[in-house]
Amino acid sequence: RDGKPIVDANNDNAALRDRPVLGLEILSGFKATGAGVWTGGMLYSPRNGQSFPAGISLLPDGSLELKVKAGFVTKTVRWTR
Repeated sequence: RDGKPIVDANNDNAALRDRPVLGLEILSGFKATGAGVWTGGMLYSPRNGQSFPAGISLLPDGSLELKVKAGFVTKTVRWTR
């Protein structure tokens, strides 16, 4: 915006609100449980400044499936090469 990088303005932590969104780590903390499954991770959303529990699975067709839980709602996104 106006030639300046977009920053993490919605972060709950005021000290982090000036960091650029470009290059920001949004997936973290995943542990491999075997057979192409990672659990116990978090997805950070700069849009609303919150982190949500998430899991990743490598599917037989080579795509990745990301499941994110927000309260009672679970959203699944599939990424393909």
